Amino acid sequence: MKNFKLLIAALSLTGCVSSYKQTQQQCSVIDWKRLGFETGQAGQVSPTTANKQQFGECQEVDVKPNFPAYSAGLKEGLRSYCQPQMAESAGARGSDFDFGLCGNSTELQKSHAVGVTQYCRSSGYVAGLQGKSLEVSCPTELITTFNSEYQRGRTETLLNRVNSLDNQLLALRRQMTDIERINKDLERKNRDLQSKLEDTERKLRK
Repeated sequence: MKNFKLLIAALSLTGCVSSYKQTQQQCSVIDWKRLGFETGQAGQVSPTTANKQQFGECQEVDVKPNFPAYSAGLKEGLRSYCQPQMAESAGARGSDFDFGLCGNSTELQKSHAVGVTQYCRSSGYVAGLQGKSLEVSCPTELITTFNSEYQRGRTETLLNRVNSLDNQLLALRRQMTDIERINKDLERKNRDLQSKLEDTERKLRK
């Protein structure tokens, strides 16, 4: 028993060492500047929760994150974020844009408005299907059309859910019917067995 416990402890230690080395290897090849760039390009001015977790995991395995490279990448990412095409792309997805990060540029606001117009003109139905909440305000002349298409998409989604629930309910009813049939069959077999047992007891008493 003692040897078995020692074996388990050794295997556990081996697993920990293997996991440690694996994490250490992963941390050693991280492109910290690229990680910072992606964070900044997403409109983040500070490390995300995922970034901080990555920092912590690497420090736990004695790999020091390259914070200067990360910071340099973050700044480059923010510069990339504060470009007209990025603002327009965000608007075309129906997403808000943090103009405050970019000095509330009028040019970026105009670009974002162009994207929002594209979104409101063509994406109401899809937004309704996805149940997406609107982060932007559609131009007055497009609100009615957008809302109409949005409601059409939502209605279709809800009808599909209702149909799916109906199908699930039908399947459950079929299962219940099968279970009832099986129970009746078992009850019949039980009665037959009981009858045979009684016949056997009567024969034994004779």
